Amino acid sequence: VTSVVSTMSRTFEFPVPTTACVQDSGDVAFMMMTTTFVMLQTPAMGLAQAGLIRRKNCLSLILQTISGLVIGSLLWYIFGFSLTFGPSLGGFIGSFKFSFLLNLNPDECMIAADTIPMYSAL
Repeated sequence: VTSVVSTMSRTFEFPVPTTACVQDSGDVAFMMMTTTFVMLQTPAMGLAQAGLIRRKNCLSLILQTISGLVIGSLLWYIFGFSLTFGPSLGGFIGSFKFSFLLNLNPDECMIAADTIPMYSAL
């Protein structure tokens, strides 16, 4: 029973990040492009929904979608990045090591992808 538990716990561990990060410009450009698409998607959703409602409510709806983008960005800055890319706690969720984007080493790569620098996931 002990060997089964130790084998299962090892399957959920991520490799320790190295300090020598070999950055691939294509991977970084892809991350920047996909982030740009997601940031443009939220206001576009507001515009699409504004076309379906009465004219007097359009500004309110667009402001609601923009405020959702702002709140989501702040939550990502405060603890979302850390829970996603931080050191693993039990193989399920990250720790709060990178809360408020503190303790980030610009030369360190992401744990799950060795060619993408840690700061590009911001």
